[in-house]
Amino acid sequence: MRRTLGAVVALVGAVGPAAAVEVVEKGPPESQAILGVGITGRLSGTGEHIDAIPAHADGTTLDPGALASGQAALGLVLDGRFMSGQLPIVFNAEIQGYAYSGQVLGKAELDGIDVPATQEDALYLKTLFARVSLGPFLTLGAGRTSSTWAMGLLANGGTRSDDFDAGTARFSDPYLGDTNDRLLVAVGPLTPARVQVFGFYDQVVEDDGLRPGDEATQFGGGIRLGEDQGIHGGIYVVRRRQEAANDRSLEASALDVHLAWPVPVGAHTLALEAEVAFINGTTDFAPTVDYPEHDIRQLGGALRARLDLGGFGVVLDGLFASGDESLADRQQNAFKADRNHELGLIVYRYMLATQTAYVPTTASDPNLIGVPPEDIDRFPTRGGASNTLALQPKVYWRPLPTLEVFTGPLVAFSAVPLVDPVNTGFNGGRARNAFDGEPGSYLGTELDLGVRGQLEVVGLQLRAGLEGAVFLPGSAFADADGQTPDALLGGRVLLETAF
Repeated sequence: MRRTLGAVVALVGAVGPAAAVEVVEKGPPESQAILGVGITGRLSGTGEHIDAIPAHADGTTLDPGALASGQAALGLVLDGRFMSGQLPIVFNAEIQGYAYSGQVLGKAELDGIDVPATQEDALYLKTLFARVSLGPFLTLGAGRTSSTWAMGLLANGGTRSDDFDAGTARFSDPYLGDTNDRLLVAVGPLTPARVQVFGFYDQVVEDDGLRPGDEATQFGGGIRLGEDQGIHGGIYVVRRRQEAANDRSLEASALDVHLAWPVPVGAHTLALEAEVAFINGTTDFAPTVDYPEHDIRQLGGALRARLDLGGFGVVLDGLFASGDESLADRQQNAFKADRNHELGLIVYRYMLATQTAYVPTTASDPNLIGVPPEDIDRFPTRGGASNTLALQPKVYWRPLPTLEVFTGPLVAFSAVPLVDPVNTGFNGGRARNAFDGEPGSYLGTELDLGVRGQLEVVGLQLRAGLEGAVFLPGSAFADADGQTPDALLGGRVLLETAF
């Protein structure tokens, strides 16, 4: 009942510096050296307020109230290029550290589990990575680096600057994200198809799948084709082994396919993008008496379509994540999207996260059950989307080139009945949700409205956003009398400066 694989390779990981100094040393025509030095920095904050969220039929609620979080990061980037004959040698090194990342006011927590989970670190080394390329024939890299692949469904580095770009219409507030200590080898791009082949080995530092005391390693490889501006995509496979402090372990593989293609529509372009991931493996996490080991079979997919018509446009976001009807059978089927792959403001980030965060409490109460299950703390979604099929059509309008207003309804369904393991167990295995009702398949509709803008002042990128949402719970949350919870309201303001 968890997302089992996360950090995968990103061949182009370093972002070019915003403030840079370039030094050129000229030599013979066949020899030239170029060195670029850049400093990057970011200071960001989020203020948030969410209505009290019902957690269980026993009357427990989560009342986050006013929340505030922030990040402060500073980095250095070195880019070098040396031309020796016809073979360019390219060098890149990047270091980035966080003075702080996490909550600065309030805390949305239910019985020790964050809702949603926000990585909280001070003096955190995010990146210390270097790589060298001998033309397109060989690239070698080593060090600590963020990990993002494709649409960020499985691996997401947690940066949010791109979310302010024109035409994104994205409701998101990502944080630190997936981080690995990595060895990388790659070849390409080669041929007119721009083929890149890569392989990697990771010691996982941080991702959604790790719990305190866990250690994980993974290795894999894949292929990427095409240019970002045209038809492009890729495929990778990764094998992961994860061990917990109690000596339980997980071994699983992921296969991820990504494709993006632009389709001409008159004088405009319809940008289509899709990612599909399948996870397969075994684990003895969360064992039961009948099944001390479980098979992992999980499927997830994301879809995005965007048509920019000049000063306005339309976007469609879609998401599928397989669910699990029972913790007591042989398989673990619940796919958990990376929590930084966000859709909406409330339904996944707060409502489902609250429901699942209370499960460890009820499932471990000796007054309710005889023997508490093990590893039940791996059940909560912690803000990641799971057990769902969702669509969010949106429209956006740019009254100014750097200011965008966007809105649209998020309509969400569950892939399988949304069950509470304790209430279901008390009813002889018949599906019951956290409110002791028979769950329908309709999670509800969330109406979102946002505005984001950015401008540059003396080399500083200034960004700001204001977002609001109302969530109307559906039949999946109905109680024993068929009544659904009241509508939930929420909103946030986002501020950021970067160079």
